[in-house]
Amino acid sequence: MNRVLIVAGERNTGERFQQALGQFGFQTAIVWNPMQMVEFCRQHAPDFMIVDLDLAEHGLWSALQAVRGIGTLANIPFFGLSSTGSPQTLEKAKAAGFHSCFPSHEGTRPVVEALQGISEHQAVA
Repeated sequence: MNRVLIVAGERNTGERFQQALGQFGFQTAIVWNPMQMVEFCRQHAPDFMIVDLDLAEHGLWSALQAVRGIGTLANIPFFGLSSTGSPQTLEKAKAAGFHSCFPSHEGTRPVVEALQGISEHQAVA
């Protein structure tokens, strides 16, 4: 079972993704800000992370560096959610090594499909 950490800025978004991923057999946890993300990752090792890019003004980029600095999480796939699609934010996400970014208003399906695709690829590899 793949473990997914959801870093959500809004309760509705976090719970929506948690429910959708749970239906497909993913084990999930939600945190609500970048500091909680770092603390969670110091104690647990998720297989994937879905990160609300709208948290960029709340120390997101330095928190991501801290998570990447945890040896077992150096190569964890990050998936971004963005309500604005700001070119600057998407460029920073790309530079930070995000696997993919999705508009948060498009729903959960594209993200779930991307996670399933990587999960299946990892199982075969």
